Amino acid sequence: MFGNTAVVAAGRARIMPSAMDETTQFLRALRRDLRRHETGMLRLLGRFVRAESPSLDKGAVDKFGRILAGEWRKRGAKVKFLRQSERGDHLFVRLWCGPGRPAGRILLLGHMDTVYEMGSLRKMPFKISGGQAWGPGTFDMKGG
Repeated sequence: MFGNTAVVAAGRARIMPSAMDETTQFLRALRRDLRRHETGMLRLLGRFVRAESPSLDKGAVDKFGRILAGEWRKRGAKVKFLRQSERGDHLFVRLWCGPGRPAGRILLLGHMDTVYEMGSLRKMPFKISGGQAWGPGTFDMKGG
């Protein structure tokens, strides 16, 4: 049988859940958890999108960087700003929620700028419509 394992014990056949079933259960639990936090996540996305951060506007990108750093700190992360002279500062974020030291590392890279000019929110404000989020950066890094 594909995807399941049959076990015969004491004359009875029993189907054992496969790794695929465990993955499905995990994903269903994850979706339930995300739905419980949906309102807060959308509120945060709106805050991120409304913090306009055009690529060539160092001050705007730095302002959004401070917002982002604050959100990481709320979650227990250590944040270090890597100052830049001409473009937006970079963030170096470390987060470990487990006991002791981590066994390894995962590197996540992203960006805080958008291609949209300041004032673009007047033409395309943040909104949720038809189950989708709209606004500068929602389909890119501000939306994750």
